[in-house]
Amino acid sequence: MQDTNHLDINLGTQQPSGLGGWLILPSMGLLVSPLLMAKSVYDAYSPLMSTQTLALLANTQLPSHNPRLLPVVGLELLVNIAFILFTLTIIPKFFKKQASVPTLMAIWYAVPVAIHVVDIVLTDFAVSKTSVDAQLTSDAVKAVLIAAVWIPYFMRSIRVKNTFGQNAFGKTSTTANSASAPA
Repeated sequence: MQDTNHLDINLGTQQPSGLGGWLILPSMGLLVSPLLMAKSVYDAYSPLMSTQTLALLANTQLPSHNPRLLPVVGLELLVNIAFILFTLTIIPKFFKKQASVPTLMAIWYAVPVAIHVVDIVLTDFAVSKTSVDAQLTSDAVKAVLIAAVWIPYFMRSIRVKNTFGQNAFGKTSTTANSASAPA
């Protein structure tokens, strides 16, 4: 008796492949993200980059001076710029359908989770708030939910395997014939 719970390659059943299906969403995200991130970085940090603001932040004579704030802001700026550059390196690989893309995309979705957690910790450290900013928490939850959807997709999807040739661990997927794997 034949198992009907999987796609049979031998019967000529066409499996999903190419930059279609659900892969359209991450491709749009990759294309739009550097622009949105650059605008966000500019909006957040350009007011801080005036010589007067930097002088105020560095002035140890002020009673409101916080020696932790300037290094945290600088670190956040560098991390954001690095993430924009990382995103820009993924884009051509994605559209060339390179085998490294599933791993890079898993990293691309995991890094914002780590960034938001570190941002919450550093903000608490630098500003010594008793409660974490609601926006930081909201952003962290969004990043976790997005990662929870897309990392498994890039690791298990038949379309991803057929398009890029491997899953996020660099191995050919063993679920390629499973109807339960997302396309």
